[in-house]
Amino acid sequence: SIPSHYCDISTWPLGEAEKVEQWTGMFDKDGRDIYEGDIVKYDTRNPDENALYAKLLTSPIIWGDARWRMQYYSAERYDWGNMLVVGNINENKALITT
Repeated sequence: SIPSHYCDISTWPLGEAEKVEQWTGMFDKDGRDIYEGDIVKYDTRNPDENALYAKLLTSPIIWGDARWRMQYYSAERYDWGNMLVVGNINENKALITT
């Protein structure tokens, strides 16, 4: 049985075009929750790395490699507080730049 503090989403009246997205537990630099599928702006510049390879990019957040990560930028660690949510892949796919 499901404890009362959990919600059974299978009973929600969702249409075919609607999707439930998981919260990552992270916040962007403005304090907004970051959800799976959110498109974030991220400055890849790191003072310890070569600036020639750095750029400002946007990418959706996905679950992969057993962790939350950016789909189009792979790093060992992300500075989640340096990200800015600018949209969601289900609503604003045109915001993605790789």
